[in-house]
Amino acid sequence: MPVQTRQHASCERSPRAPRWQAVGLGALLIAAGAAPGAAHGADGNPARLHTGSCEELGAVAFPLTGVGASVDLEDAPLATPTAVNAGQSTAVAVSETTIEAPLEAILGSEHAVMVYASDEDMSGIACGNVGGAMVDDRLVTGLTAFGQPGIAGFALFEPDGEQTVVTILLGQAGDGEEGEHEDAVPHDETGTPAAEATPHA
Repeated sequence: MPVQTRQHASCERSPRAPRWQAVGLGALLIAAGAAPGAAHGADGNPARLHTGSCEELGAVAFPLTGVGASVDLEDAPLATPTAVNAGQSTAVAVSETTIEAPLEAILGSEHAVMVYASDEDMSGIACGNVGGAMVDDRLVTGLTAFGQPGIAGFALFEPDGEQTVVTILLGQAGDGEEGEHEDAVPHDETGTPAAEATPHA
């Protein structure tokens, strides 16, 4: 089930505005600051939708656009969110991906959203088991720190016909306590747990 692709009409493309900007979520939460985990500026913090759970992570079901990235999975430029109350609020990095699976199929078995430190360091920094609260037709899943203190956020799953729009909102406070998962699990470049990694109980 591949990530949604788009036809390239020309070599130059205008930055794509994330859907959450239209519903006002970004205006409430975005503030200036570096992405959590200090990953690549262009790629952001890598993110994956995995089978399994944060405690027993399975294979990658779908790659997701990097959190805080300036390009999407196809290297198309993304619109830069507008900073609101910069310096007075927690910096929040954003990711949006349309995946080729209906929400019902995702909820039909265990899945988890994992955000990683960087392309070079595929250690998890935040994770959330898919579930949570339904707000209208949008599922809101909480993300908590995974090996790096002070990180928290949400993953939003919004049905779009036979597809699902996955939006990640991830923030990091200046100081924080360790999350529930104290040690990050190493992964390879695809986001699959490394063979020597021990799943969290």
